[in-house]
Amino acid sequence: MYIDKPSKKLLLSILLSATNIASFAFGITVAGERKAQNVDVVAAPFTASADATTSPTPKAKVLKPPAPGSVSPAPKGTSAPAAAAVPRTYPIAGKGMWIYEFQRIGRGDAHAIVAAAKRNGLTHLYVRAGTSRSGLNTWPDVARILPIAHAAGIKVIPWFFVYLHNPTSDVRRTVAVLRADVGGHRVDGFAADIETPAEGTRLSSLRMRNYIDAVRRWVPDAFMVLVPPRPNRYTIRFYPYHLVPRFNAVAPMVYWGSVDPARATAEAVSYLKRYRRPIAPVGQVYDMGPEGGPKGRPSAHAVHRFMAEAHRRGSIGVSFWSWQHSAPWHWNAIRVFPGWKK
Repeated sequence: MYIDKPSKKLLLSILLSATNIASFAFGITVAGERKAQNVDVVAAPFTASADATTSPTPKAKVLKPPAPGSVSPAPKGTSAPAAAAVPRTYPIAGKGMWIYEFQRIGRGDAHAIVAAAKRNGLTHLYVRAGTSRSGLNTWPDVARILPIAHAAGIKVIPWFFVYLHNPTSDVRRTVAVLRADVGGHRVDGFAADIETPAEGTRLSSLRMRNYIDAVRRWVPDAFMVLVPPRPNRYTIRFYPYHLVPRFNAVAPMVYWGSVDPARATAEAVSYLKRYRRPIAPVGQVYDMGPEGGPKGRPSAHAVHRFMAEAHRRGSIGVSFWSWQHSAPWHWNAIRVFPGWKK
Protein backbone atom coordinates (compact mmCIF):
# COMPACT_ATOMS: atom_id res chain seq x y z
CA MET A 1 0.00 0.00 0.00
CA TYR A 2 2.69 2.48 0.83
CA ILE A 3 6.39 2.87 1.41
CA ASP A 4 7.34 3.21 5.05
CA LYS A 5 8.91 6.53 5.97
CA PRO A 6 9.86 7.77 9.47
CA SER A 7 8.74 11.20 10.62
CA LYS A 8 11.40 13.92 10.59
CA LYS A 9 9.68 16.42 12.89
CA LEU A 10 12.12 17.66 15.49
CA LEU A 11 9.30 18.61 17.83
CA LEU A 12 7.69 15.15 17.78
CA SER A 13 8.92 14.16 21.23
CA ILE A 14 7.55 17.39 22.71
CA LEU A 15 4.16 16.83 21.10
CA LEU A 16 4.01 13.24 22.22
CA SER A 17 4.80 14.23 25.78
CA ALA A 18 2.07 16.86 25.72
CA THR A 19 -0.49 14.35 24.55
CA ASN A 20 0.67 11.59 26.85
CA ILE A 21 1.48 9.29 23.96
CA ALA A 22 4.54 8.00 25.75
CA SER A 23 2.38 5.32 27.32
CA PHE A 24 1.96 3.81 23.88
CA ALA A 25 5.40 2.19 24.17
CA PHE A 26 6.49 3.43 20.78
CA GLY A 27 9.87 1.75 20.54
CA ILE A 28 10.55 3.81 17.42
CA THR A 29 13.25 2.49 15.13
CA VAL A 30 14.00 4.02 11.78
CA ALA A 31 17.16 2.25 10.59
CA GLY A 32 16.87 0.57 7.23
CA GLU A 33 13.42 1.96 6.40
CA ARG A 34 12.72 2.75 2.78
CA LYS A 35 12.22 6.29 1.51
CA ALA A 36 8.82 7.43 0.26
CA GLN A 37 8.14 8.13 -3.38
CA ASN A 38 8.15 11.70 -4.62
CA VAL A 39 4.54 12.57 -5.35
CA ASP A 40 2.65 15.58 -6.53
CA VAL A 41 1.01 17.59 -3.81
CA VAL A 42 -2.44 18.26 -5.24
CA ALA A 43 -4.33 21.25 -3.91
CA ALA A 44 -7.33 20.95 -6.20
CA PRO A 45 -9.84 19.83 -3.55
CA PHE A 46 -8.99 22.84 -1.37
CA THR A 47 -10.67 26.20 -1.66
CA ALA A 48 -10.96 28.97 0.88
CA SER A 49 -14.05 28.67 3.01
CA ALA A 50 -15.31 29.41 6.47
CA ASP A 51 -14.95 25.71 7.23
CA ALA A 52 -11.17 26.00 7.01
CA THR A 53 -10.69 28.38 9.94
CA THR A 54 -8.28 27.21 12.58
CA SER A 55 -9.31 26.53 16.18
CA PRO A 56 -7.56 24.73 19.02
CA THR A 57 -7.58 20.97 18.83
CA PRO A 58 -8.44 19.13 22.07
CA LYS A 59 -5.54 17.38 23.70
CA ALA A 60 -5.55 13.63 23.51
CA LYS A 61 -6.08 11.75 26.72
CA VAL A 62 -4.76 8.26 26.16
CA LEU A 63 -6.06 5.45 28.30
CA LYS A 64 -3.49 3.09 29.71
CA PRO A 65 -2.62 0.34 27.21
CA PRO A 66 -1.76 -3.21 28.18
CA ALA A 67 1.53 -3.44 30.05
CA PRO A 68 4.52 -4.60 27.99
CA GLY A 69 4.59 -8.34 27.75
CA SER A 70 1.06 -8.73 29.12
CA VAL A 71 -0.49 -9.56 25.78
CA SER A 72 0.31 -13.13 24.90
CA PRO A 73 -0.38 -15.00 21.69
CA ALA A 74 -3.29 -17.41 21.68
CA PRO A 75 -2.23 -20.83 22.96
CA LYS A 76 -1.39 -23.27 20.22
CA GLY A 77 -4.37 -25.30 19.15
CA THR A 78 -6.93 -22.80 20.45
CA SER A 79 -8.96 -20.28 18.55
CA ALA A 80 -11.01 -17.26 19.39
CA PRO A 81 -14.62 -16.91 18.28
CA ALA A 82 -15.27 -15.17 14.99
CA ALA A 83 -15.33 -11.39 14.98
CA ALA A 84 -18.13 -9.63 16.80
CA ALA A 85 -21.38 -9.34 14.87
CA VAL A 86 -21.17 -6.52 12.36
CA PRO A 87 -23.58 -3.61 12.94
CA ARG A 88 -26.13 -2.35 10.46
CA THR A 89 -24.08 0.74 9.82
CA TYR A 90 -20.37 0.59 9.13
CA PRO A 91 -17.74 3.27 9.66
CA ILE A 92 -16.22 2.42 6.26
CA ALA A 93 -19.51 2.62 4.35
CA GLY A 94 -19.62 5.10 1.48
CA LYS A 95 -16.66 6.89 -0.08
CA GLY A 96 -13.34 7.24 1.72
CA MET A 97 -9.79 8.40 1.18
CA TRP A 98 -6.46 7.32 2.66
CA ILE A 99 -4.16 9.89 4.23
CA TYR A 100 -0.48 8.98 4.25
CA GLU A 101 1.68 12.07 4.83
CA PHE A 102 -0.68 14.44 6.63
CA GLN A 103 1.41 17.59 6.08
CA ARG A 104 1.38 17.09 2.30
CA ILE A 105 -2.35 17.70 1.94
CA GLY A 106 -4.07 20.96 2.74
CA ARG A 107 -0.81 22.17 4.31
CA GLY A 108 -1.61 19.89 7.23
CA ASP A 109 -4.67 21.96 8.20
CA ALA A 110 -7.18 19.49 9.64
CA HIS A 111 -10.07 21.93 9.16
CA ALA A 112 -9.23 22.38 5.46
CA ILE A 113 -8.88 18.62 4.97
CA VAL A 114 -12.23 17.90 6.56
CA ALA A 115 -13.95 20.71 4.63
CA ALA A 116 -12.58 19.32 1.35
CA ALA A 117 -13.63 15.81 2.30
CA LYS A 118 -17.14 17.04 3.03
CA ARG A 119 -17.42 18.94 -0.26
CA ASN A 120 -16.33 15.90 -2.22
CA GLY A 121 -18.82 13.53 -0.62
CA LEU A 122 -16.45 11.53 1.58
CA THR A 123 -17.93 9.67 4.53
CA HIS A 124 -14.73 8.41 6.13
CA LEU A 125 -10.99 8.95 6.27
CA TYR A 126 -8.25 6.40 6.85
CA VAL A 127 -5.49 8.32 8.68
CA ARG A 128 -2.01 6.90 9.19
CA ALA A 129 -1.21 6.16 12.85
CA GLY A 130 2.17 4.50 12.30
CA THR A 131 3.86 1.19 11.59
CA SER A 132 5.48 -1.67 13.43
CA ARG A 133 8.84 -0.10 12.54
CA SER A 134 8.18 3.53 13.41
CA GLY A 135 5.74 3.00 16.26
CA LEU A 136 2.76 5.34 16.62
CA ASN A 137 4.75 8.26 15.29
CA THR A 138 1.86 9.80 13.34
CA TRP A 139 -0.84 9.28 15.94
CA PRO A 140 -0.84 13.08 16.62
CA ASP A 141 -2.26 13.53 13.09
CA VAL A 142 -5.14 11.23 13.97
CA ALA A 143 -5.74 13.07 17.24
CA ARG A 144 -5.68 16.42 15.43
CA ILE A 145 -8.33 15.57 12.86
CA LEU A 146 -10.58 13.24 14.89
CA PRO A 147 -12.86 15.76 16.69
CA ILE A 148 -13.01 18.02 13.61
CA ALA A 149 -14.04 15.14 11.35
CA HIS A 150 -16.66 13.95 13.83
CA ALA A 151 -18.14 17.45 14.00
CA ALA A 152 -18.61 17.22 10.22
CA GLY A 153 -20.13 13.73 10.40
CA ILE A 154 -17.05 12.02 8.95
CA LYS A 155 -15.66 8.80 10.43
CA VAL A 156 -11.97 8.38 11.20
CA ILE A 157 -10.24 5.00 10.93
CA PRO A 158 -6.56 4.98 11.88
CA TRP A 159 -4.43 2.63 9.78
CA PHE A 160 -1.29 0.89 10.90
CA PHE A 161 1.16 -1.16 8.84
CA VAL A 162 1.39 -4.42 10.79
CA TYR A 163 4.68 -6.17 9.95
CA LEU A 164 4.05 -9.06 12.41
CA HIS A 165 7.71 -9.35 13.40
CA ASN A 166 6.54 -8.82 16.98
CA PRO A 167 2.79 -9.47 17.17
CA THR A 168 2.74 -8.64 20.89
CA SER A 169 4.06 -5.15 20.21
CA ASP A 170 1.61 -4.75 17.31
CA VAL A 171 -1.22 -5.68 19.65
CA ARG A 172 -0.16 -3.16 22.31
CA ARG A 173 -0.12 -0.33 19.81
CA THR A 174 -3.43 -1.35 18.23
CA VAL A 175 -5.13 -1.53 21.62
CA ALA A 176 -3.67 1.83 22.66
CA VAL A 177 -5.13 3.52 19.58
CA LEU A 178 -8.52 1.91 20.08
CA ARG A 179 -8.61 3.00 23.73
CA ALA A 180 -7.41 6.56 23.11
CA ASP A 181 -9.67 9.47 24.03
CA VAL A 182 -9.36 12.83 22.26
CA GLY A 183 -11.59 15.37 23.94
CA GLY A 184 -14.31 12.76 24.36
CA HIS A 185 -13.86 11.33 20.85
CA ARG A 186 -12.79 7.77 20.05
CA VAL A 187 -11.67 6.43 16.70
CA ASP A 188 -14.35 4.68 14.65
CA GLY A 189 -12.34 1.56 13.89
CA PHE A 190 -8.85 0.32 13.11
CA ALA A 191 -7.40 -0.74 9.77
CA ALA A 192 -4.70 -3.40 10.03
CA ASP A 193 -2.63 -3.12 6.86
CA ILE A 194 -1.18 -6.64 6.66
CA GLU A 195 0.71 -7.21 3.44
CA THR A 196 3.08 -9.79 2.00
CA PRO A 197 6.73 -10.79 2.57
CA ALA A 198 7.60 -8.66 -0.47
CA GLU A 199 6.79 -5.59 1.65
CA GLY A 200 8.73 -6.91 4.64
CA THR A 201 5.84 -8.50 6.50
CA ARG A 202 6.58 -11.68 8.44
CA LEU A 203 3.36 -13.20 7.22
CA SER A 204 1.94 -16.46 8.54
CA SER A 205 -1.51 -17.69 9.52
CA LEU A 206 -0.36 -18.23 13.11
CA ARG A 207 1.12 -14.76 13.56
CA MET A 208 -1.87 -13.06 11.97
CA ARG A 209 -4.32 -15.11 14.03
CA ASN A 210 -2.43 -14.42 17.25
CA TYR A 211 -2.50 -10.71 16.48
CA ILE A 212 -6.23 -10.39 15.84
CA ASP A 213 -7.24 -12.81 18.60
CA ALA A 214 -5.22 -10.87 21.19
CA VAL A 215 -6.72 -7.56 20.03
CA ARG A 216 -10.17 -9.11 20.36
CA ARG A 217 -9.47 -10.15 23.95
CA TRP A 218 -8.54 -6.58 24.93
CA VAL A 219 -11.12 -4.65 22.89
CA PRO A 220 -13.81 -7.15 21.82
CA ASP A 221 -16.15 -4.48 20.44
CA ALA A 222 -13.60 -2.73 18.22
CA PHE A 223 -14.41 -2.45 14.52
CA MET A 224 -11.36 -4.13 12.97
CA VAL A 225 -10.71 -3.86 9.23
CA LEU A 226 -8.28 -6.19 7.47
CA VAL A 227 -6.43 -4.53 4.57
CA PRO A 228 -4.97 -7.37 2.47
CA PRO A 229 -3.53 -7.49 -1.04
CA ARG A 230 -5.94 -7.99 -3.92
CA PRO A 231 -6.91 -11.68 -4.19
CA ASN A 232 -5.56 -13.08 -7.44
CA ARG A 233 -4.11 -16.34 -8.71
CA TYR A 234 -0.82 -15.60 -7.00
CA THR A 235 -1.87 -14.22 -3.59
CA ILE A 236 -4.53 -16.84 -2.85
CA ARG A 237 -1.76 -19.46 -2.80
CA PHE A 238 -0.20 -18.09 0.38
CA TYR A 239 -2.16 -15.21 1.92
CA PRO A 240 -4.32 -16.30 4.91
CA TYR A 241 -7.60 -14.91 3.59
CA HIS A 242 -9.36 -17.58 5.65
CA LEU A 243 -8.80 -15.31 8.67
CA VAL A 244 -11.06 -12.58 7.24
CA PRO A 245 -13.99 -13.73 9.48
CA ARG A 246 -11.97 -12.77 12.56
CA PHE A 247 -12.24 -9.15 11.42
CA ASN A 248 -15.39 -7.04 11.10
CA ALA A 249 -14.74 -6.03 7.50
CA VAL A 250 -12.19 -6.36 4.73
CA ALA A 251 -10.77 -3.64 2.48
CA PRO A 252 -8.72 -5.34 -0.26
CA MET A 253 -6.18 -3.23 -2.12
CA VAL A 254 -7.60 -3.41 -5.63
CA TYR A 255 -4.79 -1.68 -7.50
CA TRP A 256 -5.55 -2.72 -11.04
CA GLY A 257 -2.43 -1.58 -12.88
CA SER A 258 -2.71 -2.96 -16.42
CA VAL A 259 -5.84 -5.00 -15.60
CA ASP A 260 -9.27 -3.60 -16.36
CA PRO A 261 -10.44 -1.99 -13.09
CA ALA A 262 -13.91 -3.55 -13.31
CA ARG A 263 -12.44 -7.00 -13.83
CA ALA A 264 -9.95 -6.64 -10.97
CA THR A 265 -12.72 -5.44 -8.66
CA ALA A 266 -15.13 -8.18 -9.68
CA GLU A 267 -12.54 -10.90 -9.06
CA ALA A 268 -11.53 -9.53 -5.65
CA VAL A 269 -15.05 -8.95 -4.34
CA SER A 270 -16.36 -12.27 -5.67
CA TYR A 271 -13.54 -14.17 -3.98
CA LEU A 272 -13.95 -12.43 -0.60
CA LYS A 273 -17.73 -12.80 -0.45
CA ARG A 274 -17.31 -16.39 0.74
CA TYR A 275 -16.14 -15.06 4.13
CA ARG A 276 -19.38 -13.18 4.74
CA ARG A 277 -17.87 -9.94 5.91
CA PRO A 278 -18.59 -6.44 4.57
CA ILE A 279 -16.24 -5.53 1.71
CA ALA A 280 -14.98 -2.04 0.88
CA PRO A 281 -12.26 -2.17 -1.81
CA VAL A 282 -9.39 0.31 -1.91
CA GLY A 283 -8.97 1.78 -5.38
CA GLN A 284 -6.00 3.29 -7.18
CA VAL A 285 -5.39 6.97 -7.87
CA TYR A 286 -1.59 6.83 -7.81
CA ASP A 287 0.90 6.37 -10.63
CA MET A 288 1.96 2.72 -10.77
CA GLY A 289 4.69 3.44 -13.32
CA PRO A 290 7.55 3.36 -10.78
CA GLU A 291 6.39 -0.13 -9.75
CA GLY A 292 6.46 -1.46 -13.29
CA GLY A 293 2.82 -0.72 -14.06
CA PRO A 294 1.33 1.67 -16.61
CA LYS A 295 2.76 5.18 -16.41
CA GLY A 296 0.59 7.98 -15.15
CA ARG A 297 -2.29 8.23 -12.74
CA PRO A 298 -5.53 6.40 -13.63
CA SER A 299 -8.16 8.19 -15.66
CA ALA A 300 -11.49 9.35 -14.30
CA HIS A 301 -13.10 6.62 -16.43
CA ALA A 302 -11.01 3.94 -14.70
CA VAL A 303 -11.94 5.27 -11.28
CA HIS A 304 -15.61 5.28 -12.28
CA ARG A 305 -15.43 1.69 -13.54
CA PHE A 306 -13.87 0.63 -10.22
CA MET A 307 -16.62 2.30 -8.17
CA ALA A 308 -19.43 1.08 -10.42
CA GLU A 309 -18.29 -2.54 -10.24
CA ALA A 310 -17.74 -2.40 -6.48
CA HIS A 311 -21.24 -0.99 -6.03
CA ARG A 312 -22.78 -3.53 -8.40
CA ARG A 313 -21.11 -6.37 -6.49
CA GLY A 314 -22.60 -5.26 -3.18
CA SER A 315 -19.60 -3.56 -1.57
CA ILE A 316 -20.55 -1.31 1.34
CA GLY A 317 -18.21 1.38 0.07
CA VAL A 318 -14.85 2.20 -1.50
CA SER A 319 -11.78 4.25 -0.69
CA PHE A 320 -8.69 5.39 -2.57
CA TRP A 321 -4.94 5.32 -2.07
CA SER A 322 -4.12 8.08 -1.52
CA TRP A 323 -5.15 11.69 -1.05
CA GLN A 324 -1.71 13.10 -1.81
CA HIS A 325 -1.52 11.12 -5.06
CA SER A 326 -4.96 12.18 -6.29
CA ALA A 327 -5.69 14.51 -9.20
CA PRO A 328 -8.61 16.90 -9.81
CA TRP A 329 -10.28 14.45 -12.22
CA HIS A 330 -10.27 11.78 -9.51
CA TRP A 331 -12.07 14.06 -7.09
CA ASN A 332 -14.68 14.95 -9.68
CA ALA A 333 -15.32 11.27 -10.45
CA ILE A 334 -15.66 10.46 -6.75
CA ARG A 335 -17.94 13.41 -6.04
CA VAL A 336 -20.41 12.77 -8.89
CA PHE A 337 -20.64 9.00 -8.56
CA PRO A 338 -24.23 8.35 -7.41
CA GLY A 339 -23.62 5.19 -5.39
CA TRP A 340 -23.51 5.15 -1.57
CA LYS A 341 -25.23 8.47 -1.16
CA LYS A 342 -26.04 9.37 2.43
